Amino acid sequence: MSVWTTIARTLVFICSVLLLVISTAIVGFMVYVFVKGTQVQILNYLDQTALKVALYVLFAVCCLVLIMSLMGILGVCCSLKYSVKIYAGLQVIMIITMSVLLIFTAVKHGKLQSAIEAKLSGTFRNYKGERPGDGDLDTKAWNVYMLLLRSCALDSTFRGSWICTKWGQHTKASNGIEGSFANITGLHPKEYRFPFVCCKGALDHFSLHDLLHGLVTGHAIIKDNGKKDFIRKCYSEPSKNKNDQFTLGAVSDTFEKATKWMMLGEGVVVGLSVLLLASAIVIVYSDGGLEYQPM
Repeated sequence: MSVWTTIARTLVFICSVLLLVISTAIVGFMVYVFVKGTQVQILNYLDQTALKVALYVLFAVCCLVLIMSLMGILGVCCSLKYSVKIYAGLQVIMIITMSVLLIFTAVKHGKLQSAIEAKLSGTFRNYKGERPGDGDLDTKAWNVYMLLLRSCALDSTFRGSWICTKWGQHTKASNGIEGSFANITGLHPKEYRFPFVCCKGALDHFSLHDLLHGLVTGHAIIKDNGKKDFIRKCYSEPSKNKNDQFTLGAVSDTFEKATKWMMLGEGVVVGLSVLLLASAIVIVYSDGGLEYQPM
């Protein structure tokens, strides 16, 4: 067995084991998301076919990687030529799929970004605060975006933006922070009126799960000193503790960064697949490539 064949066998085995572990974890998480996750609700709410297709393609690719990894491990460990050939065939499918995704990402990301921004702009007035009802996807989506994008309000017309929302109309009479949150902070200045998901570091204190399921209540916060201190600090010095970027700009920045990382990742996967395909070909067609060699 030549040194190149040994290197090829080792490379296929190590990569197959690592990819098997990673793909199994991702497939398990995605199954949970499909069955119970609110993320799918948000995707349906956005009504963006491209995003839903991308999610299902990602799931299919992970399943493909899982099967391919099993074939690679069996082929190398048990010296099964048909298994390595299947592995090579699946690598060809992977190369084609990821190349198409790479082109799709480069061409479509701008249109997708514009569509999401338009959807957000059209639903901002329906925002109702940190405790959305089960069917209130407008508010859930806004809480997710503000929390994950670390942004606040829709655009630079900050105070005017919030007054126009249902949340702003609800708080107008109380001249300050919604409901029992006013009791936590003791503050009622009109110019500080904004949801606490706007506060810097909100994601460290409030989980997406709690926000999406309406579990963030004044009563619960009062019982938690960490959350209570966080909110009091944020509203006491909003100029320092409020996120100063706005959602449309944050969407643009996030899409640009995400697109670059996605394209880099897809390119790396294509390159790795080409390398592993070449390794599989070496194993199948070299003399002694499938002789039993304990790994």
